[in-house]
Amino acid sequence: MRKPHLKPVTVGILQALGVFLYIVLFTVIIQTFGTIANNIPEYFAPVIALLTFSFSALLCAFITLTRPIILLFRQRYRDAIVIIASMLMTMAVLLLFSIGSILLYHTMLK
Repeated sequence: MRKPHLKPVTVGILQALGVFLYIVLFTVIIQTFGTIANNIPEYFAPVIALLTFSFSALLCAFITLTRPIILLFRQRYRDAIVIIASMLMTMAVLLLFSIGSILLYHTMLK
C-alpha cells in the first residue's frame, strides 16, 4: 500500500507540532519526577543534565531535519526549504501562543 503524499507545508507543521509535544511531555515528566531528583547525589546532576540535553538535541534534530535532508539528497531544494520555513513559522506561532497563555494565566491570578 502506498503512503499518502503530504504537502511540504503540512510536513513542516507536523514536525513543529511533534517537537512542541515532545517539549511539553518532557517538561511534564521533569516536573513530575522533580521530587525524586532531590535524592540523587550531587555529582550525578551534571551527568544527567548533559545526557538529557544531548538526548533532546538528538531527538529534535531527528524530528526536524530527517525529511529536509532526504529531500536535499533528492535535489528537491524548494520542498526542503518550504518544510523548514513552515516549521519555523509554526514554532514561532506556538512560542507566541505559549507566552501569551502564560501571561494570561498570571494576569488571571492577580
